[in-house]
Amino acid sequence: MVQFVAVVEGKQVNGVHIQVSIGASVTLDCAAPNTASPVIHAEWDFHQLNSGTPIVIYDGSVVNPSTVADKYSVDCNMSSKTCALRINHFQTSDIGEYQCYLMTENETLKFFYELSATGISQRRQAIDCVV
Repeated sequence: MVQFVAVVEGKQVNGVHIQVSIGASVTLDCAAPNTASPVIHAEWDFHQLNSGTPIVIYDGSVVNPSTVADKYSVDCNMSSKTCALRINHFQTSDIGEYQCYLMTENETLKFFYELSATGISQRRQAIDCVV
């Protein structure tokens, strides 16, 4: 796991790169415990590797029914300002970027994970990183 801070749309966001074994399950955490305002909405999106169209996995209330059944589960707790996404039975089609948005009355916090498969090389898209 490699943690980094990236600049996306002019704002710094927290990012993590994780290699996942094919067939394994992985849980991605999204939390904003230091935010003074309460979280009022959470969302998880998936940007498949080399695809321009994001898939909304979770829109704040339910897991998107057009996603693969039993592929994703989401556990959000607005009072503790957390929202975790679990990806079951990781496959090469799951390689890409997962983005979490936690929205308050004053701001939108964005976190992202880049997931790749252990032992499989792929072309990474350029990301403007701040080290």
